[in-house]
Amino acid sequence: MEAAKETIVILKREVRNTSGGASTFKPKVLEPKSFNGERNSKELENFLLDIKQYFSVIKIGVAEQVNLIVIYLMGDAKLWWRMRNKEDLSVRRPEIKTRDYLK
Repeated sequence: MEAAKETIVILKREVRNTSGGASTFKPKVLEPKSFNGERNSKELENFLLDIKQYFSVIKIGVAEQVNLIVIYLMGDAKLWWRMRNKEDLSVRRPEIKTRDYLK
């Protein structure tokens, strides 16, 4: 019985020493798949949902979201982004600064 009490004391001490007793388990968050600009509403909607959830889980602020989304654009989507930015500058259109505006 005395050995069990000692074990309980040790276990309680260890629990206190690990971030307030909270679990230290952190799931691995998979990065979203890239979007290539395919004209497929299902692919686009899945990409937008994945991006939204990814940013929510890893706690990315609104100010950084557009720049990070651009990293996940490929092919025609990346070309569209480059052309849109160039055109925005030439016609003095407001810059795309939020995920919702980009969407």
